Amino acid sequence: MRCFPLLAEIDLLNKTHAIDWIQDESKLRILVGNCGKTMVTLNVPKGYPATRGITLQDIAGIDLDDVSIKSSSKVIKS
Repeated sequence: MRCFPLLAEIDLLNKTHAIDWIQDESKLRILVGNCGKTMVTLNVPKGYPATRGITLQDIAGIDLDDVSIKSSSKVIKS
């Protein structure tokens, strides 16, 4: 079955996060962060995983002033 790898990955995510799979739009929405206040929307291309990878479409509910990105040697504030 071609969709099995995607379904297995969605099932794994669903064990730790609230998710919403919008099949008609090939979108995956995941609630992350403190109390699930941040919603990440991913674009899953048709034919995944045989096609190119999943891409980030949107992040909602995040204040970029409070985000820090960790590199191997220091923390970079955005």
